[in-house]
Amino acid sequence: MRTLIRYSATTALGCLLLVTPALGGCDGGSPEAKKAKHRERAAGYFEKGQYNEALLEYKNVAQVDPQDADAHYRLALTYLKLGGIPNLQGAYAELTKTVELDKTNQEAQLKLGQMYLLGNEPVKAREQAEIVLVSTPQNTEGLILRGRSLINEKRYQEGIVELKKAVELDPKHMQTYVDLARAYFALNDTAAAEKILRQALTVDARST
Repeated sequence: MRTLIRYSATTALGCLLLVTPALGGCDGGSPEAKKAKHRERAAGYFEKGQYNEALLEYKNVAQVDPQDADAHYRLALTYLKLGGIPNLQGAYAELTKTVELDKTNQEAQLKLGQMYLLGNEPVKAREQAEIVLVSTPQNTEGLILRGRSLINEKRYQEGIVELKKAVELDPKHMQTYVDLARAYFALNDTAAAEKILRQALTVDARST
């Protein structure tokens, strides 16, 4: 009787060991399938403004494939949507990772540059702008970032030149006019500051 019990237990254990890997193999499918599933969920949450849920799902994508540059970029965008110092730090880390993995992502380069500017690191901000402008010299956001970085260093005339280029390319970008006016005010050129603000009002008379 004891021999029979031992035999039955051994047989059951053997069956369990055979079945478990099979079940595990079906759980979630291939890594690519898991990534696609989490990415789809994340995009849906992000679109609905459910940023905490989107953050979790994009983290799952990055966990499955740490080299997925797009996942890190989407994480950065989600952190920025959430706001607050800890999330800004998270966005900075993810943008840094993004550009390490994909140097062609110009939006990530520019957003990273903007974060450097917010952190009062104009030289690093300008470096990010230069990376973009080397391949696309007419990139408006790149010119604005370079102009703002120069103004941050009190190199007002140089910054004004860059911002004027940006205005020519995108006359409807109202913040650029404001940045230009501030630069002129810093140079005590109130006439030029007023002129640029009046120019802005011809583009959008209702601009606050």
